[in-house]
Amino acid sequence: EEKYGDALAVYRYVLALDPGNHSAIAGVSVAENFIKEGTDRHKRLGDKYSEDKKFYLALKEYKKALTFDPDDTLARKSAKAAETELLAIVNPITDEARGFEDAGEFADAVRSYTAALEHDPEIKDSLEGKTRAAAILEKKFSENVASGKRNLEAGDYLKAAENLKAALKLKPDDQDVKGRLVKAQKSVDMAIAAKLKAAEKAFKEGNYAAAMEGYNAVLAIEENNLQAADGVGNAKRQLSDEVVKKLSMAEDAFHQGKFYQSYTFAGDALAMDKDSKSAKTMRSAARQKMDESALPILKKAAQELGKGNTDAAIADYKRVLNTDPSNETAKKHLSGIDKSKVMRSVQSKVKKLYDE
Repeated sequence: EEKYGDALAVYRYVLALDPGNHSAIAGVSVAENFIKEGTDRHKRLGDKYSEDKKFYLALKEYKKALTFDPDDTLARKSAKAAETELLAIVNPITDEARGFEDAGEFADAVRSYTAALEHDPEIKDSLEGKTRAAAILEKKFSENVASGKRNLEAGDYLKAAENLKAALKLKPDDQDVKGRLVKAQKSVDMAIAAKLKAAEKAFKEGNYAAAMEGYNAVLAIEENNLQAADGVGNAKRQLSDEVVKKLSMAEDAFHQGKFYQSYTFAGDALAMDKDSKSAKTMRSAARQKMDESALPILKKAAQELGKGNTDAAIADYKRVLNTDPSNETAKKHLSGIDKSKVMRSVQSKVKKLYDE
């Protein structure tokens, strides 16, 4: 078509010099007919592709038409329209692909770049993006498969399953990874079943804190496990009821002046719910009452000890421990007195042996 365009220009130049030149007149006719036929043929093809929504092919045909006749207004207008339609389709897909790539979803990124290239095989951003995302995908796939194999061999089936699931997300059709995942998942399922069994046992025995811990361990492995989720809910409700009961018992004991019992019941409530403000307050109040009642007796015991009245001091320390078995001061001094008595007894026996 370029040669015919050049020929037409030459013929027209000749006619400008010699308007009656028959060869030039004939040449102009042939060249113009060829250019018109070529232009019309490619415009028709472009129109057909446009009707079929194949805008990349349509654009190529309109551009070919313009190589025959660069001044064809209709071909130029149609090319612009086809290009606009093509960009309206390709740009959102390319943007989506970039979003997947930024989010680390490389398999989806490759699929989106591929989809964009199906509409326009020559678009530079999609070609480069697909190459880049595919390379990262291959790298991450290989890393996950290698880690999965290592963890399988080491018997860490939970980590192996995580690795292989990540690999399969990148390449959903990889049969080797599917097979390894089945093996890992079987062991994970067995571990889940064992944890659920232990949690159910703890629940039936009334150990709701242990039950909840077991159910949560299952959810850490399989977050959508319905049995574990229900178990956590039931254990929480039971645990809450138990906490309320223990707090009620602690309050009753406190009002009855049984401060050590109150302290113990509040401690039981805290063991079940370490964030319970009521349990913390009650335990602290009971502790304070025990310390207040123990203080004068401890002072008297120290005075008796200072006078050498060991038996009286022991009796006082035991009085304290009868009401507060957790009192460290009384336990410490009582233990010291016992050791001192044993030591004096030993020394007495040794002295007798030497005297003999």
